[in-house]
Amino acid sequence: MASQLRQLPNSLRSILSDAGELADKLGIKVFVVGGFVRDLVLQRENDDIDFVVEGSGISFADDLGAKWKAPVRHHGDFGTAVVHHPSGLKIDVAMARLEYYPLPVALPVVELSS
Repeated sequence: MASQLRQLPNSLRSILSDAGELADKLGIKVFVVGGFVRDLVLQRENDDIDFVVEGSGISFADDLGAKWKAPVRHHGDFGTAVVHHPSGLKIDVAMARLEYYPLPVALPVVELSS
């Protein structure tokens, strides 16, 4: 996996590094999840980054936004946010959560998880 990470463009490595350093500073855990990880393993290009945070995803997104001087859009009902990175990337940040759907077409009910 380390060799795949080294092959990422500097801009993506910088984003991952910034998120990791911020998580260390805050004493929380952050994980890269979703298609980005799949495509990293399969050695495909993908600049769609999704982070899951053990704790407040919104607070973490706000801190990333402050670091990058980037706007952040909150989705409070779901514990998620989107950071609009200066490079143009939209980075999704979510809290570790459990979600369930009370009805087939309903929005999810979200609960904190780890």
